[in-house]
Amino acid sequence: MDPMLSSFFITLAYLTTPAVSSSQTQAPAPGVRQFLQARSLQNQRKYDQALVLYRQFETTRGTSPELYLRLAECYRELGDLKNAWERIEKARQLGPRQQEITIQWGLIAYARAQKEKLFLPTARKILKVATQEVPQEIELWGRSAELSESQKDSEEALEAWSNVVALREDFIPAWERILALSQQLNRYESRRQATLYLVTRVGDKRSLAALESLAIEQVKKNYTMHAEESYVLLSQALATEADSWEVLGLIQLQLKKYTQALKSLQSALALRPSHRIRFSTAQVQMLLGQNEEAHEFLRTLWDEIKEDRQNPLRDKTKTLLVINLFLMKRYNTLLEFSRTDQSKESLDPILSLHVFMTSVAKEDWPAARMQFSTLLNLPVSELGLNFKELLGTSLNPLASTPSPKLLRAIAQRCQAELHLPYLGEEGALSLLKSPDLSELQPAVSTLTLESMCWNNLGKTQESIEALRKAQALDPTNALVLNNLGYALLDTSNTLPEAAFYLEEAYRLQPEDKHILDSMGWLRFKQSRLAESEQLLRKAQSLNSESYEVHLHLYECLEAQGRDEESLPYLEIALALRRQDEGSLLKRRDDLRRKLNLKKFQQSSTAP
Repeated sequence: MDPMLSSFFITLAYLTTPAVSSSQTQAPAPGVRQFLQARSLQNQRKYDQALVLYRQFETTRGTSPELYLRLAECYRELGDLKNAWERIEKARQLGPRQQEITIQWGLIAYARAQKEKLFLPTARKILKVATQEVPQEIELWGRSAELSESQKDSEEALEAWSNVVALREDFIPAWERILALSQQLNRYESRRQATLYLVTRVGDKRSLAALESLAIEQVKKNYTMHAEESYVLLSQALATEADSWEVLGLIQLQLKKYTQALKSLQSALALRPSHRIRFSTAQVQMLLGQNEEAHEFLRTLWDEIKEDRQNPLRDKTKTLLVINLFLMKRYNTLLEFSRTDQSKESLDPILSLHVFMTSVAKEDWPAARMQFSTLLNLPVSELGLNFKELLGTSLNPLASTPSPKLLRAIAQRCQAELHLPYLGEEGALSLLKSPDLSELQPAVSTLTLESMCWNNLGKTQESIEALRKAQALDPTNALVLNNLGYALLDTSNTLPEAAFYLEEAYRLQPEDKHILDSMGWLRFKQSRLAESEQLLRKAQSLNSESYEVHLHLYECLEAQGRDEESLPYLEIALALRRQDEGSLLKRRDDLRRKLNLKKFQQSSTAP
C-alpha cells in the first residue's frame, strides 16, 4: 500500500465500518475497496476510470488531502490543468507539510506555467518553496531550473541545476546546462567542475573544446594545478598531438614535478622533436641531475641554431649549455666554447661568470683575476650580482690583487645563486655556509638568499635568523623588513616585533604589493578586520595571481561572518596553489555546506 495513504485508510475504515468482535474476520470496508480500486486504475494509467471513482468518493465521503492529491494527479495526466490546480490547492491547504502533495503542487505549477505565460512568476515562487520543503526531489529542481532559464534568471538556474547533479551526478543534460550558464556568468569553479565531468563521462568534441578553452584560461590566470589537471585529460584524449603533451610538461616543470614533466615532454618529443621541446627536455633532465643526457640535446640543438641570432631559443640554449658543462666539470670544453662564442658578439655576463668560476675551479689564478676584473666593470643590472656589496672593504679592486681564497669565495657565492635550481636548497646552503665565504663581507643579498633556502626547507627559525642579520646590516631595507616581519607573524609571542618591522616596511614602501599583503595579514592578526580588508583588497588588485593574498582575503571576510563573499577567494586561492592543500579543500567543502544550509533555513522561515 502507498505509505502516504495509511493514515487516511485507518480513518476511513474507522468511520465506515461497524465494530466487530475479535473473533470476526475483518473485510476491507466498501470505501477502502473503492479507493484501492481507483488507485489500481491510476497505477495502470487508466486515469479516466480512476477519476470516476475518485469523484464519487469526493461527492459521498467528504474531503481529505490524499483524495485531492490523487484527483490532481489524474487531472494533470489528462491535461486538465484547471481542475488539477484546483484540487492540488485544496490538498495543499489540508496537508501543507505533506511532501507528496508539495511535489505535485510544484509540478502542476510548472505544467500550468508552460500553458499560461502570465502564471510563470507564480510558478517560480511555488517551485522555490517546494524545492526547499522537499530538497531531495530532483524533478522539482529540474523544473525550477527550466523556468528560471525561461525568464533569463541565470543565477537561479545555475543553482537549481547544481542541485540536480548533487542528487543525481550522472544526469548529463544538467551538467551541460551548468557549463553553459557558468560560462555566461563567468563562474570559474562551476565551469571547471562541469567541464571535467563532461570530458570524463562523455568525451565528445564539444566537451573537449570546452576543456581546451578552460585549460588555456587556467594557464593565463596562473591556476597551475588546475591547468595540470586539464592538460592531463587533454593529453590522454588527444594522445597524438604534441602540443598538449608539451604544455603539460611545462606546467609540471613549474610545479617542480620533474619526473612527470620529463615523461610528458618525452611524449611530445616522440611526436614532434622541435627545438623548443628539445630545449625543455634538456632543462628538466638537468633539474633531475641527468646532465649527460641533457648535454646531447643541448649540443645538437646549439649546432642547429647558433647562426640564427633571431631565434629566441639561441641565448637560452647557450646559457643552459654553459651551466651544463660547468656542472659536469668539463672546464676545458667550457673555456673553448667561450672563446669561439665571445669572439663573435658582445660580452655575455652569464658566460663571463662561468668562465671566472671555471678559472677558479682549475686554480688558474691569473685567468681568474683577469676575468674578475672584467666582471667588476659590468653593471649590476646586467650581472645580477653586486660584487662591491660582497667585497665591502675586503678589497680595493683598483689597488689590490685578489687572493685565491677571496676568488674562491666569490666563485662559490656566484654558484650558490646561479645554480640554485640544479643544486637544490641544501646544495646552495653548503656553499653559502662554507668556511671559504668568511673571506667575503657579510651582505644583505647573501643573507636573503640563505633565508630563502632555509624557508623552502621548512626551517623557519634558521630563515628568521638570517633575516635578522640582514636587517642589522641594512635597517631601512624594506624587502628585508617585510620578509622578517611576515616570518615572525606566525611565530609564537612575536606579534609586537612583527608589527614593528612591517609598519616600518609599509612606511618606506606603502605601494609595494607584497608589503600591502603583509600589512593586511598583520591587521588580521591584530583583529583590526576593516583595516585588514582594505589593505588586502589593494594588494589583490596589484597582485591578482598571489595564492597568499587570496587566502588572506578569505580568512579576513570569513572572520567578519561574510561567508558567501569569502568563498570565491578561497576557491581562487586553491586554484593558484602550487601544492596539495587537503585542509583548505575541506574548509571549502565545509563552507559550501554551511552556505547551502543557510539558504535552506532562510527559505524555510520565509512567509
